Parts: sequence; structure tokens; C-alpha cells
Amino acid sequence: MSNDFFKSPVALFCCMLELAAKILKHNVCEHCLGRQFGQLGSGFNNAERGKALRTSVALAIDSHKKFDVDPNNFAGYRFRQNQEFEKLPKEKKACEVCNGLFENLDKLAERVAKQTSKYEFENFLVGTQISDDLLKREEKLWESVGIDYTEPLRGELNREIGKRLEKLTGKRADLKKPNITVLLDLEKNKVIVTTNPLFVFGGYEKIKRGIPQSKWGTPHKYPTSIEEEIGKPLLKLTGGKDTKFHGMGREDIDALCLDWRPFVIEIEKPIKRVIDFKKLQKLVAKNKKVLVSQLKISDMETVRKIKAAAPDKTYRALVQLGKPVKQSDLKKLKSLVGQTIQQKTPNRVLHRRADLQRKRVVKGLKWKMKGKSLEIVVQGSAGLYIKELISGDEGRTKPSVSEILGVPAKVKELDVIKIGKIKL
Repeated sequence: MSNDFFKSPVALFCCMLELAAKILKHNVCEHCLGRQFGQLGSGFNNAERGKALRTSVALAIDSHKKFDVDPNNFAGYRFRQNQEFEKLPKEKKACEVCNGLFENLDKLAERVAKQTSKYEFENFLVGTQISDDLLKREEKLWESVGIDYTEPLRGELNREIGKRLEKLTGKRADLKKPNITVLLDLEKNKVIVTTNPLFVFGGYEKIKRGIPQSKWGTPHKYPTSIEEEIGKPLLKLTGGKDTKFHGMGREDIDALCLDWRPFVIEIEKPIKRVIDFKKLQKLVAKNKKVLVSQLKISDMETVRKIKAAAPDKTYRALVQLGKPVKQSDLKKLKSLVGQTIQQKTPNRVLHRRADLQRKRVVKGLKWKMKGKSLEIVVQGSAGLYIKELISGDEGRTKPSVSEILGVPAKVKELDVIKIGKIKL
């Protein structure tokens, strides 16, 4: 046949009719018939496609069109002209492809809705695991009629159950960022609900020394951490199982953080997703170790931005000098401003970090004597090791305060007092 033939609407309809009749050699339901044409037309579901095609084939048969079909497909139909189809079954047998699965969609959806009822969620994703037997039945049909326009069985099940679940729960399906994922395992007759992580953004201040940021060092080395001080109340409020902490950098364990350091805390397997942030602030502040603010629901994209951010930071260091230094000598510290500081990995972290050479910049520096100690305020580029900038770290940081003044210098106290702002 020429291509022009297929351009004719009548010819195209005849081809579709032939294909539908070929499928109806098998005893199939409306869904399984219509699904073989699922990629054709818009605004119809597969059951509607199947009904229209079955009726079209029935009309052709009644006009004495010879089709080799299973009469069970036309149970309940009445024919006027074709005497061979006068006596048809009154009730249709179960579909030989899905075995009547689509007749139970409402019950399946109700079961899923019941399983999700204990969770707080705004959107969801439905997936189905079908049996090997169902897969083989579908593939057997494909072998005889082809797959040019078909939609897989699993795709229709996911969509149809999702539509019903939307009506039952008042929530919406979301293929990209669902709060919960529902797996309907038809082979094992199970409904498995997985809650996706909940991300909370905020800023923290550390107002007590001796606290690590993450819980890796607790409880054996340190009694608590910033992650736990924020995470434990969050787990209580959400019913979650565990937390992961994502901070925009970190301060030393013995340093205070007196500006809001951005973070995202990830709650695994939360049951509740609506959080009273004012209550959370009070619960965190109760222990007088950490404060939080700017709290809001966040996402993984913000985590990536926080991890990639490298803002300048300003530190206040209280320095112990090996011997008294003249004011005129202290003025030499101005030479550090604008300098590129060569820093090898500090001795104190060399056991857990690679021995690398880093280049950092001192962008601002002020000082004053405070009793017998020297107070230094340093603005530096991200990643500048302040303790080593002061001490020199046995020559691993050059230049340093100790080197310029010609006396041993050691940080007694260190505070982060300002963190540069970034766009999130």
C-alpha cells in the first residue's frame, strides 16, 4: 500500500479496527484493550478507549465484517444483523491479561489511603510491583499485536490508583518531589509507604564551647553536638528516625559562633511534616548551648548551595604571647592585610585530612591589648585557619602573627563573630 493510503482518515480507522479485532481474539477488559492504544489521542482514559474500540468492532461484526474474535468480549452486546452473534454470554469472563485487576482499583486505592493515613503529606508518588505472571500475560499479548501505541500495565495502574488516591486523601500526585512514596506490591499483597526526608533550613549560634557540629564524636568523646541539640527536638516534633546535618562550614569545637551560621538538617522517615518552629526554637534554647532562627522548610538544592558556599568570616581571637610586645611592634601586624597566607594542613587535623598546601587571604585585621593578652579581630577568606595564622603551626603557616612579632603566640579563645551572607 502507498503512504497516501494511510493518510486517509477512513483507511487509518480501518487499520485501527483491524488491530483492535486482533487484540479481541483474546478475552480482554476495557482497560487492557484501550491500553494498547494508550499513546493515541488525548483526553481519554484507557477504559474509554477500550469501550469505543470494542463497540466499533461490534458494529463492524454486525455489518457482517469477518473478524476472528473471542465472543466473550461482547457479553451484554445485542446484534441485529449478524445471526452468529445472537447468543452471547450474559456476563463477561475475567480478563486474561490482568485477571480482573482493574475491577478492584477502588479497593486497592482505599487500602493505600488507609496505610498513608498516619502520615502528614501534601503530595505523593505511587508505584506498583506486578507479578511475573502478569508481566508474562502482557508480553504474550504484545507478541501477537505489537507495541506501537501501547502503554505498559504498570504505568496505567500507577496513574489510576494515583487519581483515586487524590480523591480519597485530598492530596496531589507529584512525580518529582513527593513527600511520600507508596509501593503497591501486588505479588506479595503488600502496601509499602516510604516517607522521603524532610529538610529544615535555619541559622544557628553556638553559645557554649566544647560542642562539635555533628554527632560523629558523641557520646563517647563529647556529651552532645549542635546536630543533636537541634535534631532531638525535631525528631520529637516529626516522629522521624534520624537526622543528617549539613552546615555551611564549621567552627572549631572550642570556638563560639556568635553569628547565624546557615544549616540544613535532614530528618529521615518523618511521620509529621508540619513543624511549630517557635516551639522548636524554645526547645533548642532550653539547654543554653545552641540557638536557632530563620527556620523554614527547605530542600536538597539548598543543601548543595550551602555545601558549595565559601563566604568570608570574621573571627575574634584572644591571644597569649610568650613575652610582652611593644605597641610599635604590634603595628607590624598591618603587613598581614592583603597578604596571601600559605597554609599547610594544620598538625591538629593532619590525622584526618590530607596534607595539602592552601592559599588564603587576610582581608582585614584589628588588634588591642586586653590585660596581658592580645585581642585580634581577623577577617579572612573562607578556609583560613585562624589558630595557625596566630601560632604559625611550627612553620606550616607563613606568614603568621608569631613570626611577625618574633614571639610565641597561642590562641586562648576563639569566636566567630561574622559570617558573610550568600544567596540561597
